[in-house]
Amino acid sequence: QKFVDIAREFSRAAARRDEQGRAAEAAGKYPEAREHYYIAACFYTNAMWAIYEDGNPQRIQWQERKRVCYDKFIQYARRPIERIELPYQGKKIHAILHLPPNRTAERIPCIMYIPGMDGVKEDNPASGDPFLERGFAVLAIDGPGQGETREGGITCDASNYADAGKLACDYLIKRPEIDPDRLGVMGSSMGSYWAPCVVAQEKR
Repeated sequence: QKFVDIAREFSRAAARRDEQGRAAEAAGKYPEAREHYYIAACFYTNAMWAIYEDGNPQRIQWQERKRVCYDKFIQYARRPIERIELPYQGKKIHAILHLPPNRTAERIPCIMYIPGMDGVKEDNPASGDPFLERGFAVLAIDGPGQGETREGGITCDASNYADAGKLACDYLIKRPEIDPDRLGVMGSSMGSYWAPCVVAQEKR
């Protein structure tokens, strides 16, 4: 009912889903565990959103639980998912590369996904993603000011998201699975502003 309720209620919901994921995993119900862990990661993100203080111990704890839960989602996703770190100004831009299941030897296109200002790379894609189902790879990124990249000390300014786009392209063209001539970008919310900024600076 109030802004101050957000962190408390989302953290409770996250912990409940986290616990349900562990129970399903212990029972061998891995698809069920996967979904609980994914939702728990999203809820931990929402709990963190309502606390703006850098270095806040509660935020740090929820960040750790979010990462643990999402790693469990990766474990049971039944498709290749990799955490990626892109060096930037002595720090790291964090991203996650999703590859479609049942790939052939043919190189595939890749979409760089940019979340909103308060979004994170773990939000998308989830299960049943339309890009992955059509054989695309997806590189979801925490750019400057977002998620783990922000926690690591990289803030957003007027132009540095274009730097993240260049680093993403530098990385993707070296991947043997990715077709360097078929790279795209999409964004949600504030990401729909950053996406054309990336394209304007990065011709690949």
